[in-house]
Amino acid sequence: MKKQILLIFFLCFTIILQAQVTKTVNITAGGLTSTELTTVTNLTITGTIDARDFVTMNEATALKVIDLSGANIIAYTGTWGTAGINSTSYSANTIPHYAFLNCIKLTSITIPSSVTSIGDGAFEGCTGLTSITIPLHVTSIASGAFSGCAGLTSINIPSSVTSIASGAFSGCTRLTSIDIPSSVTYIGGGAFADCAGLTWIDIPSSVTSIGEEVFFSCNSLSSITIPSSVTSIGANAFEYCWNLISTTIPSSVDSIGNYAFSDCRGLTSINIPSSVTYIGSSAFSNCWDLTSITIPSSVISIGESAFSDCTGFKSIYSYAAIPIDLSLSSDVFNSVNKVTCTLYVPVGSKSAYKAANQWKDFANIVEMTTAISTITNSNISLYPNPITESFQINGFEGLATMTISDLNGKAILTKQVISNESISVGTLPKGMYILKVITNEGTIERKVVIK
Repeated sequence: MKKQILLIFFLCFTIILQAQVTKTVNITAGGLTSTELTTVTNLTITGTIDARDFVTMNEATALKVIDLSGANIIAYTGTWGTAGINSTSYSANTIPHYAFLNCIKLTSITIPSSVTSIGDGAFEGCTGLTSITIPLHVTSIASGAFSGCAGLTSINIPSSVTSIASGAFSGCTRLTSIDIPSSVTYIGGGAFADCAGLTWIDIPSSVTSIGEEVFFSCNSLSSITIPSSVTSIGANAFEYCWNLISTTIPSSVDSIGNYAFSDCRGLTSINIPSSVTYIGSSAFSNCWDLTSITIPSSVISIGESAFSDCTGFKSIYSYAAIPIDLSLSSDVFNSVNKVTCTLYVPVGSKSAYKAANQWKDFANIVEMTTAISTITNSNISLYPNPITESFQINGFEGLATMTISDLNGKAILTKQVISNESISVGTLPKGMYILKVITNEGTIERKVVIK
C-alpha cells in the first residue's frame, strides 16, 4: 500500500512538474536551442533575438507562456528564418511572418515594446491564445496575423496602427467587439471574416473603403455604422451577416459590390443614397425580411440577381425616368413576388417600365404622384428655418426626394436625401422658397426662408 501511495505521489509530482516548467535565458541572436526547451512551458528571453530564434520557439511544442519584453529583435538575412529554406531578409523590430504559426498551446505572449510591425500569419492558428497586447509603436498588422485565433476574446489596437491587412483577424470566433482607432485608413479584404461572435464594431471616419469579405459570415453582427468617409463597399462585405437588422449607407458611397449584403436575412430596411451608381450582382440576394427598397436615379447599372430571393418585398421605388437597362443582368428580381410587390416609378414613365426588360414583369406599376398622398399631420420636420448655410430634414424612413422651388414653381434644387442629412443651400440667393419632400409614406410642403 505504501508503495502504491508513493507511486501515486511520484506520478502526481511528475505531472505537476510537466505542467509548468519555467525558464529564463539571456541569448544573442540565433543562440536559442531547441534542446533546452523540450519541457519548458513558461519562457522568458532577454538579450537579442532574430528570425532563427522564432523558429526554435515555434518548434518548442510545450511552450504556453512567452515573455519577450526584455528582448530586442534585430534584422537577419538567411535561410534559417521562419520562411524556411529560402533566403529571406527579416526586418528589425518585427514579429516575423509565421513566427508562431499553429502554436496551439500558446496562451500568452508579451511582445517587446520596440516592435513596430507584426508579420503575415505571425500568430495564425494559435487557438489557445486568449489575449494579446499590441505595442504602442506598431503601425501595421499584416495579412492573417491573428487568423484562426479562435480563443482570442479581446484585443486592443493602438492608435499607432494605420493599416489592418487582409484576413488579419479572420476566424477569431470568440471576439465579440473591437475598437478600430481613428488612425486606421485601410482595412483589407476578409479582415474580420468568420468572426462569428462579433456583435458590433465601430468603423472610424478615417476609413475610405470597406474591402471584399471584410465582415463575411459575421453572423452575430447586429449593428454597424458606416462612416461618411467610405466611398465603396466591396464584394461580399457583409454576406451572411444574418443578424444585421439595419444599416445606413452614407451618401459618399458610389458603388455596392457583388454579394455585399447577400444573405443578410434579418435586414429589414436599407437606404441606398443618390451617390450610388452601381449595384453589384447578388448585392442584396436572399435578404428575406427586406420589405422595401428605393433605387435612386443615380444608379445606372444593376448586376444579375441583385435582389434575387427578396421574398418579403412589398414595394420597390425606382426614381429613374428611363428604366435601367437590365438586358445584360439576368434574374435581378428572381423570386420576388411580382404580383403583390408594387413598383413605384416617376410620373410619365409607366409605359416605359411596362416595356422594359424585367421591369415589365411587375403586375402593379404605379406612378408615384398618384401613389403617394399628401401628409397633413406629419412627424417630418426641418431645421433651422430660416436657413443660412444648410439645414436638415428628419422624421422619415428610407430615402426621400427633396425639391426646392421658387414662388413661381420653378425647381431650383432637387436631390435625394436621407433623414438628418445636412443639405447645403449656401449657393442659393436669399429669399422665400417652397420645399417639397416626397417620402415612402407621402409628401409634405413647407415654406422656407434662406437668409
